[in-house]
Amino acid sequence: MNSAVAARCAGRGGAVDSLYVVSLWLMQQQRYRDAAAVARALVRLAPYDERSWLVLGACHERGDETELALEMYGVGRTLAAPAPRCELARARLLRQRGMQTDACAAYAAAESAAHDLGDDALMHFIEKEGTRWD
Repeated sequence: MNSAVAARCAGRGGAVDSLYVVSLWLMQQQRYRDAAAVARALVRLAPYDERSWLVLGACHERGDETELALEMYGVGRTLAAPAPRCELARARLLRQRGMQTDACAAYAAAESAAHDLGDDALMHFIEKEGTRWD
């Protein structure tokens, strides 16, 4: 990679991280619409970064737009694959809606994606979340 391309990529990574943090901060302030606007910019900048879709879905979820949140997590699992966190968020919402079969499939996909990534901490987190279902 030449130095100009590397510089652009490094700059984008900083912007992605900044937008992610700002969106989380806005959610903590219960400014869900503002957080979603920042998250939409994040999705446009980094559509293949799972965090983009996860934070956008969370903004909609906390703003009581669960159908839209479910859609955002679904898009994230496709574009940012493997996306175990989006799958886990989908599983939780599907379970809340009484869609147990779909929820179990999403949970299994989250487990599988985390395993494929070799992320032990994430696998432990997903396993711990699964115990809440019992």
